[in-house]
Amino acid sequence: MTKLIKIGVINLLCGMLIISSWLMHEVRGAEETVPDYLTKVVEDLVKHMGDDNYEVREKATEALIALGPQIKPRIEKALTSTDPEVQLRARQIMFALKWEAAFLKRTGKFIAEVRHGNIKDTALFQQVLQFLSTDESAYMLLDLLRDSQQTLESRRRIAETLRNTYNLNLKPLLADLLELYKAEKDQVIKSHLMQSLARAGRDERLATVLLEDLQSSDYNTRINAISVIGQVREENVLPVLLKLAHDPDQNVRNTVTQALNNFRTAPVFEELLKVFKEEKVNWLKSQLIQMLAGFGDKKLLSELSELVKTEKDTQMLRNTAYAMNNFRGTPEASQILITLLKGNDVGVRSAALDVQRSLQDKTAVPEIIKLLAAENDFDAFNNLLGSLQGLSGQRFTPKEIPRELKDLILKTATAWWEKNK
Repeated sequence: MTKLIKIGVINLLCGMLIISSWLMHEVRGAEETVPDYLTKVVEDLVKHMGDDNYEVREKATEALIALGPQIKPRIEKALTSTDPEVQLRARQIMFALKWEAAFLKRTGKFIAEVRHGNIKDTALFQQVLQFLSTDESAYMLLDLLRDSQQTLESRRRIAETLRNTYNLNLKPLLADLLELYKAEKDQVIKSHLMQSLARAGRDERLATVLLEDLQSSDYNTRINAISVIGQVREENVLPVLLKLAHDPDQNVRNTVTQALNNFRTAPVFEELLKVFKEEKVNWLKSQLIQMLAGFGDKKLLSELSELVKTEKDTQMLRNTAYAMNNFRGTPEASQILITLLKGNDVGVRSAALDVQRSLQDKTAVPEIIKLLAAENDFDAFNNLLGSLQGLSGQRFTPKEIPRELKDLILKTATAWWEKNK
């Protein structure tokens, strides 16, 4: 028998068995047995797993796997076949059948949970969705959200699943999502739906809803709207967002500035710079330094040049140092780093040295040499020396440890050991 004929026979057998399998599931509720009239066909497929032709072996294996758990007893016999190839493929089939049986059992649990409006197993929900097409998954979730039989907790889980199933294309569902969002009363579900709307992308209808939400009396609704505006970069809502950057609530200001950071335009930079000048909360001001530096506008440097002269907040000063990475080659950035090197905080000085090395800015070398002359702390001295050597490309330490230093280290180490052994 030629290869093509064998494959054709196997395909025919596979079709017969799948139809038979389906009928058994319909009539007997998935009873796991093979009818007598098909036993011979299964036996033939098992034999074909040992065929000389690879494609024939593969087709036979696939046909047997497609039959499901009902053929398990016959495959167990094949595990002891005298043909090593049949044994190997039987093991592969047993593994596949075990997995399929487990999945079918979990799918039954999933269907029962959905039917009774009590979805508890979110991981199971995600697994089932992966086996559906994108469209089927999305519309199923929307239908479940509309289902009045579902409990509030189940609807929350469904909305969360819709939000977190990233392979779904939500753009075609934007109208449905907006309809559900407007009708929804539960704030948790509304929050999940709003994030799903963000994944659906920019749209005039979404912009209208976002504008309404920005005027909402509910705090969380406003916060969610602000966050989504930044995610979808909805420019039609930008004027309202710029005003909110000066909101009395620091958490609102924080969310707004995070959203505005996605709009890299000159007007946005100017507004954020105004916010930076008037901001009194240190952690927010420190965060704004990094955001503003990302725009690369040199107007920021004049503000930071004044800030480093008087500011005591170490996190703000460290962020200022790292912000200079965005201003390579500018005299103002070099001077700001030198000013930071003169400070007393070790962490701030270390950040400034890191940036100096990164930028390979040698204008700080004279200041580093002065600091080395005045430094008595070994770790701080070593850090300064490392920066100096990195900037110069030269080694300034002797190849051999001075005898006096070695003796001192050995004496101290020995004394510690005698005390602690």
